[in-house]
This record gives sequence, structure tokens and C-alpha cells, in this order.
Amino acid sequence: MGVLCSVFTLCSVFFLQEQGYQRTVMRNTFKDGQPYKGINTTYLTPEGQMFELQFHTPTSFQMKDVINHPLYEQQRILPNTDPTWVSLRNQMIQNSSSVPNPPGVTSIKKIGKAHESLQVLRS
Repeated sequence: MGVLCSVFTLCSVFFLQEQGYQRTVMRNTFKDGQPYKGINTTYLTPEGQMFELQFHTPTSFQMKDVINHPLYEQQRILPNTDPTWVSLRNQMIQNSSSVPNPPGVTSIKKIGKAHESLQVLRS
């Protein structure tokens, strides 16, 4: 499932590029020690509309949307110097440590072209 998720992500990125969508941000947080595991992208449509697209595995989506979201909502209103902010972050990191990083996901980085990462996955 993990390699397929990576391939589907890259195929989606490549398809959007081919349709004239310009990627402005790509952030891969499928890494150990992260409070959030997923791939966040921001695109600009050919007409100039900006939108965000997130890529998740079923497990990372469940963690983000159900388990960690209430903690995030508490944390986001606090200054990052507040001890409660730090405690909430540490709890989210601990929770997210149970989410496996999909095989092949490390090839999805701040990449210029999606097909470059597809070649990495094939090798």
C-alpha cells in the first residue's frame, strides 16, 4: 500500500503540472519526530486561484483528522513559548510515532518535476 500511495501522489502531482497547475509549495512531513505526517502541496490554477491539496495514508489521515486535531486546535491559539504548547506538541509527536512512513515516500521532496521522483521510485 505504501509504495502505491507514493506512486499515486507523484502521479497526481505530475497530472496537475501537465494540466497547467503551478505548484508553489510541497512539504513532505512523513518523517519520524513529526506531529503531523502527510504531504501538503499548494497549487495555483491557470486562472490564478490558489488551493491546498493534502496526501495521506488511511492511518495518517485518521491520526491527523481524529486523534491529533483536537490537540492541534488547543495548541494553535497558544504562543510557542507556552509550556502547554510544548506539551501538546510532544503529545502529537508521540501519537504520530505510531503512523508508519510509507515505503518510497522519502523520494517525495521539494521537487521540481514529479517525473524525477517517479524515476527514483522505479529504481
